[in-house]
Amino acid sequence: GQRWHGQTRLPPWRFPMQQIRDRLTALDNHESLFSIDAHLGWRPRPGATSRDGKVTIDAAGIRRNDSPARALEENPRALQVVTIGDSFTFGDEVSDNETWPAQLERLLQQGGVPARVFNLGTNAYGIDQAILRFARDGAPLRPDVVILGLQPENLMRNVNVLRPFFFPD
Repeated sequence: GQRWHGQTRLPPWRFPMQQIRDRLTALDNHESLFSIDAHLGWRPRPGATSRDGKVTIDAAGIRRNDSPARALEENPRALQVVTIGDSFTFGDEVSDNETWPAQLERLLQQGGVPARVFNLGTNAYGIDQAILRFARDGAPLRPDVVILGLQPENLMRNVNVLRPFFFPD
């Protein structure tokens, strides 16, 4: 069971247990942007805000497209768009108004199309989780359009249980 790289024996890899313990504690203490979800595994935590203030999750667990003070008045004629996917859709490492769903909403409105774009992207989701989240959280929004933000790496999330089995080296 030893791994070698040329003539060098590699030390065994060990799970970073303290890091895992710290993340689970943050989930338990509601200090994380995400919460445990029995159906999906995890999801954005309703009402969460990142420590740096870049990310705001609304009461329904949907990432905001703009500032928290933005008026969310319903327009019955507005085009309803739901976006689903992984961290690329969620907008990992960017502010609420910099995600591609926020930019899509802004472009539609600037083009004269009254639109509301809902960002249901979630970090590390596979396609299966994104579709399950749509079925539960997105379909009730009665969207006119649904967009799946897909990266090829998402396919690998669906065909393996543990990445070392998929990428043994």
